Amino acid sequence: MATKPKSQQARKLAKQPSVFRRLTGIPPAIFFELCEQVRPLYYQAEEKRLAKLREKRLIHCHVDAQYKLSMEDRLLMLLMYYRLYTTHILLGFLFRIDDSNVGRNINPLQPLLAKFFKIPERKLELGEDEIVTLFLDGTEQKINRPQGPKQKN
Repeated sequence: MATKPKSQQARKLAKQPSVFRRLTGIPPAIFFELCEQVRPLYYQAEEKRLAKLREKRLIHCHVDAQYKLSMEDRLLMLLMYYRLYTTHILLGFLFRIDDSNVGRNINPLQPLLAKFFKIPERKLELGEDEIVTLFLDGTEQKINRPQGPKQKN
């Protein structure tokens, strides 16, 4: 039987509302309301995904069995990623997980969160009639090199 994830970074951070809001963009009260709205959708989507795996592999696993972090902490990590646009290495360090697991922790929550508000995108789409002009500075600059016996080749 799987145990419930123990990490409670979101609860600890919620004790400092101004810091919480600066890191996530929303106050703690709204965050926990959002968690309660996302939770049933998340469990429903995970059960559907795991049902397919059980069919193919004949395995039995619990929805949260593969995650060290609670759903709240994973949602906090995702909001911090959107707000701060930080690296997975930093998020992994802050949440005490390996950076390779950050994507596995936040990716299942992204489509669910998109149902509640617009997700920031970094895509640039240009039409056929739009022209992009790039300016590159390729000016050569002289570099002073050491003279005499200290010079390395």
